[in-house]
Amino acid sequence: MEKNSAIRKRIQFNSELRPENHSFIEQTLQVAMLPEIWQFLGNVEVLWVDMDQFYGYRRTVETDGVLVEAVRLCYKHQHLSDEYMANRIAAWWEDEANQFEKIGLRRSTYNNLRTLGRVPRTEITARAIYAFFSVGPQDFRYIAPQGLLGAVETEADRFADVLLRWAQPSAELKYQSLAGLVGMYESYRPSWKVGGDGEQMTHIIRSHVTIEQKGIAYWLREQQSFNVAEHHFSETDEGPIMPFALSIMCLSKSTDQGCMKLYSLYSTDPAPSEKRATNSIKGSVMAISNKGPHWAGPIMLRRISAIPRECAHLTVEELYCQRGGKAILDFLRSPDIDNRRFGKNGEILR
Repeated sequence: MEKNSAIRKRIQFNSELRPENHSFIEQTLQVAMLPEIWQFLGNVEVLWVDMDQFYGYRRTVETDGVLVEAVRLCYKHQHLSDEYMANRIAAWWEDEANQFEKIGLRRSTYNNLRTLGRVPRTEITARAIYAFFSVGPQDFRYIAPQGLLGAVETEADRFADVLLRWAQPSAELKYQSLAGLVGMYESYRPSWKVGGDGEQMTHIIRSHVTIEQKGIAYWLREQQSFNVAEHHFSETDEGPIMPFALSIMCLSKSTDQGCMKLYSLYSTDPAPSEKRATNSIKGSVMAISNKGPHWAGPIMLRRISAIPRECAHLTVEELYCQRGGKAILDFLRSPDIDNRRFGKNGEILR
């Protein structure tokens, strides 16, 4: 094994070593949440391990700020001594995370980090502390390694962090790009109270959707409020959103704890980025409530810049007569719907 600073490790294998003898490096990779790097194709002689890619640490103002915040949050919530933490981090780094390079983390160094915000000058030491609070023991994971926007503090932060760690989203769509979804939308879906789906659809629900940064994650909040046959229905759901494959998903729960929804948002126009706002979102949603069977169907979101129209339970004809209504109906019904299926008032021509 040869070492090229603290940033890269070159690990030698020979053909006589069996996979079970590679457990020490496999453990490193699994701790780092990057199993896709752990691949052996035939007789592998050299594996390059990029520690920057593992633990997400780079000596920048932003990253160092997150590190300081995590250290302070740990003290705020757990009140552990600087000496205990310094020893705990050094032991974890040497015994579980790295095994190739030891660090000398003093109590005074850790105290300066916590009280003065002074990040250790030795980069391997800073990286070890960052890794501990990122992928170390569960009770100390105050840094979210999947691209979330800061250090974990609230229960909402923790939920978003755990959800992303579990799902391990691909790198196709960066988490930071979800900034382009922030804003207010009017949302349309077939009614789950009256009428059917597709060509049998007779009513549509218009609701309000807000996507915003909440703590270190982006959250979706949907509000429904409408009347059907003199009965009033009101429901508010919220949950974190995250990229998965080439789509965006959201797992939400109603504020009264009575319903859960899974949103699969697979079409955005334009694609979101940190500098570009998305105007239209298409996807599907499934609701889980009571015993079932549970409703599932298409959903379409359109960005608005003014005060939204009231939430409503609309007939097909009412939506058709509104601006942009036909395009919404085309999507909610099926991709094969065309002008010949509609009368002048939006009714279906059988």
